[in-house]
Amino acid sequence: MMNFRLKLRLYLVNVFRVIIALTMIASGLVKLLDPLGMVYKLQVYTNYLDIDVDALWMKVIVVALSVVELQLGVYLFLGIRRRTSAWITFLIMLGFLGITTYFYFNGGVNDCGCFGAALELSQDHTVVKNIILVAMLAYIVRFPHKMRRLVTERNQVIATVYVFCYAIVIALYSLHYLPLVTFTDYRVGEDWGRQYQYGEEPARDGILNLSFYTEEGTDVAASILNDHSTTLLLTLPDAKTADDSSADRINDIYDWAIDNDCGIYALVGTLADYQNWKDRTGASYTCLSADADVIKNMVRSSPGMLLIDKGILKGKWGTNNLPTKAEVASLVSDKTSPDASENMTWARILLLLIAPLVILVILDGLWLGRIYHGHRIRMVEILKKREEEKVAGGE
Repeated sequence: MMNFRLKLRLYLVNVFRVIIALTMIASGLVKLLDPLGMVYKLQVYTNYLDIDVDALWMKVIVVALSVVELQLGVYLFLGIRRRTSAWITFLIMLGFLGITTYFYFNGGVNDCGCFGAALELSQDHTVVKNIILVAMLAYIVRFPHKMRRLVTERNQVIATVYVFCYAIVIALYSLHYLPLVTFTDYRVGEDWGRQYQYGEEPARDGILNLSFYTEEGTDVAASILNDHSTTLLLTLPDAKTADDSSADRINDIYDWAIDNDCGIYALVGTLADYQNWKDRTGASYTCLSADADVIKNMVRSSPGMLLIDKGILKGKWGTNNLPTKAEVASLVSDKTSPDASENMTWARILLLLIAPLVILVILDGLWLGRIYHGHRIRMVEILKKREEEKVAGGE
């Protein structure tokens, strides 16, 4: 009976640790791939609580939280620092449970933001999820040493350093340029015009409900998306705080668009704020208003730029990688549509995370096996020598 209980305990601890590890890895990774998306989620919390947090500090908080989640997930999966990682994860999840429970009873936030913009969970689903995870962790912290180690203490620092560097590189790239993976409805290569007009698959809610308003209040989204010519959209969710360092590049693209009979518009969250942008940059393109949250979802940058050709989204850029006139002209002249699938991108991202850790586990196992084999040979030699001494003493 005791043997059965020990086996059951061992089984439950390791099943729970794998479930929690995969949840933490997924949560941390999607936030790292789209940190601005998580920043926007957190701003919903801070606005509701009437807390003013600087945008830079918000980014730091998101990146730090994402790195910690990814590290803890890898620690639990590999069995690294078992007691410490189990307790830290338990306390973090207990804190998340307290926050989500508070908002569940007080309202104000619909999506918890647990998985950034990749997956929306209602508050009631989030509370149930967190209760289950906390219960699993409570069991694990009672028996942390039942978690099987996949990496020895000698080599666990290698996994720690690699995962940290991996996380920081992805976060900085996504913040400086654009997310490597698109979690919103606005993917390069998709036919916005067809989705908007006919709702054909894969129809995205964000595209189906697009509205671009002129100063007179006329919605011109249909005419832009169904236009068979080329249109450039400059996205400015908050024109007052938008980075104007790329204004010269934008103005060059505007000149190219005018010379080639292409439409170019600025999408702003508030028409009144556009004057501030014009004063700073000398902009002369037509301004349209749209929902600020929709603009933020279109491009994770302020300003950002979209290229729509015959209703197809052919290009998307952030302020730090805006295209040259030649690059825009090349995309327009290319009659093929970009591949909207991001499967290869996902494969590379996961491979870069998993492959080095798998190699580490294999090499660590070989190193451990070599030590064990050497120890076994030495023990055999010692026993053999003792036997020979006994025989010699008997004579």
